[in-house]
Amino acid sequence: MSRSSRSRSRQRCNRSGFTVIEVMMALAVMVVGATALVGLQQLTTRANTTSREMSTATQIMQTWLERLKLDALQWNAANVLTNTDYLQTVDGTWIVPSVVGTQSPAFDHWGRDLAPIVDANTRFCMSYRLTWVFSGEAMRADVRVYWPRKAQGAHLATDFASCGPSAQANLAPGTATAARYHVIYASDVLRWTPLRTL
Repeated sequence: MSRSSRSRSRQRCNRSGFTVIEVMMALAVMVVGATALVGLQQLTTRANTTSREMSTATQIMQTWLERLKLDALQWNAANVLTNTDYLQTVDGTWIVPSVVGTQSPAFDHWGRDLAPIVDANTRFCMSYRLTWVFSGEAMRADVRVYWPRKAQGAHLATDFASCGPSAQANLAPGTATAARYHVIYASDVLRWTPLRTL
């Protein structure tokens, strides 16, 4: 074999492998890509959790709007609210309803009523506000459901004591604690239902 053919053969062998720098660059690209995928997975998990919480809170809110509508069926005379469980205070203040049977203002992680209320299991709280649309004949019912943001979960036990007045005070706009919570609202109009005789 001639010298020139041996040198050509050696050059081909040198070109067929990868250098250490090429391998390190390929590994660096793979690490960056894997890191991005892990970050995306964490973001997706957080988004799924938030979505589930929002769905549960919406279900709770709808349940309480239906309870208020059902309670309004007992309102069968204009300006007479004594037959109702929840509609007796129409003054525009937020009300935390008391436990009536299995109906509660506190809910667990799955959106189930906590009756009796067990503070350690409380994940969601609700309150409602009633204002007159037409005095004595139609009222607006606002329902809000609130729960702590994930990073603020440690405050749950102290802030959510029975979903009572201390929890309500934490929601006041401008307070340092208001940013700890997610809050959703819904409204409906309730009317009195006249009794019909046959």
